[in-house]
Amino acid sequence: MKAEYSDKVGLEIPVIDFDRAKDFYSKVWNYKIIERVIGRNKKKVGIFPYDSSSGVRCGIVSEGKISLGGTRKDPIYLDCPRDIDIILERVEDAGGVIIEPKTLLSESLGYFAKFEDPEGNLIYLHSLEKKLSI
Repeated sequence: MKAEYSDKVGLEIPVIDFDRAKDFYSKVWNYKIIERVIGRNKKKVGIFPYDSSSGVRCGIVSEGKISLGGTRKDPIYLDCPRDIDIILERVEDAGGVIIEPKTLLSESLGYFAKFEDPEGNLIYLHSLEKKLSI
């Protein structure tokens, strides 16, 4: 699968340590994240590669209006185009913590899992089925 890059961001994952977050998400999704500096405030942003079959359309930011510091409780929901188990294996290897393992919602709704990234963000993954195994 060849990934194409898009500067369109579906959501922001707030981070304190940009390099740590970039490294974490690069390892978890097995993607090269492209760095950009945007806006008058020169905010550093990491752009995930976009591929219409991957479902990944989001960016990571070095600073934002959402407070962190271990108190972030609002989950971030991401579509998982791969087998969730593969992603969860990478989460732990990259320094994240699995909160809830892959769980079947129902045959029609698919699977979900939860993890916390090194920045303290709670990430929910959802997958209808095993699609890609990269």
